[in-house]
Amino acid sequence: MVLIIGGVLVIGLVALANWVAVQNKPLLTQTFERFLLLNHVGLLLLGGGLLLLIRLGAANLLTEAEVEASDFVILGSTLLLIGVWGTAVTQPAVRRWLYPLIQVRPDSPVHTTALILAGYLIANSVAAFAQGGLDGLADSIPAASVWDVLANQALFLLLGLFGVGWLIRRRGAALYDRLGLAWPTGRQWLIGTGLIALMIALQTAAGAIWLRFDPEQAELFNEMNNILLQDFDTVGKWLLLALAAGIGEEILFRGAIQPAFGVGFTALLFAFAHVQYGLTPIFLLVFVMGIILGIARQRYNTSVVIYIHCGYNFFLGLVSLFPV
Repeated sequence: MVLIIGGVLVIGLVALANWVAVQNKPLLTQTFERFLLLNHVGLLLLGGGLLLLIRLGAANLLTEAEVEASDFVILGSTLLLIGVWGTAVTQPAVRRWLYPLIQVRPDSPVHTTALILAGYLIANSVAAFAQGGLDGLADSIPAASVWDVLANQALFLLLGLFGVGWLIRRRGAALYDRLGLAWPTGRQWLIGTGLIALMIALQTAAGAIWLRFDPEQAELFNEMNNILLQDFDTVGKWLLLALAAGIGEEILFRGAIQPAFGVGFTALLFAFAHVQYGLTPIFLLVFVMGIILGIARQRYNTSVVIYIHCGYNFFLGLVSLFPV
């Protein structure tokens, strides 16, 4: 229920930003930016207030509710970080400064909203990992059901579609072209298959290196991954997961975000979106894979990248079901 409510609010905000962009009225755009600014100033005050309460010892009042003071600090710090980032990127001068780095359009309410949501994604991921590192994640991570995966990927898909203005700024061929969707050629299928093999080789090498230098954490990660994906115990479920993740994540990251923010920043967001891996060597691996997928999107199209992502995930699923 929380995911659904949060998803509806985020998609609604993205749709509103696209509507404001279509109106192309400076006063309306300025009003929208002030609305975003006020919200993030509110987060700054709330986050600062939470930390102040901690400093004054008010967190002791929470013990009856079994809330740890450290959790209170993490929540306050997260709200402060989101507030600072959101307040900054609502300023046109900051977006003009960012333009050479990630090609964000300073005058676009859609790009402003995307930058704010990127801050939420990164702050949420860092806050989750701050609660005890990989050990903390392993203790708290729940098993993901097929429906959990479908719901998350449906949110990614809708964010990607509404992010590029589906039903508001773009429809039909214009929508497919903006997202980079086109049927791959025979050569592109072959190249995509080769890139699947490359990513599998990188995964194998990274896992072996991690196991060699930090076996305890590597084993903990494997155990955590097994818990997370324990519901995926058939070929059909893994195929569904591979298709859902490949389509949902690539429509959002490579289809919608990358043309605006570039390969590197998109790959970083892609890595942070996989918070279940924590800030581990696997996080770096996911970032590198994001770069590979981003380059494939640049040279070919998003459809090829969807095929690569689906094929990679499905292969890993088969290995987990039928270990050598």
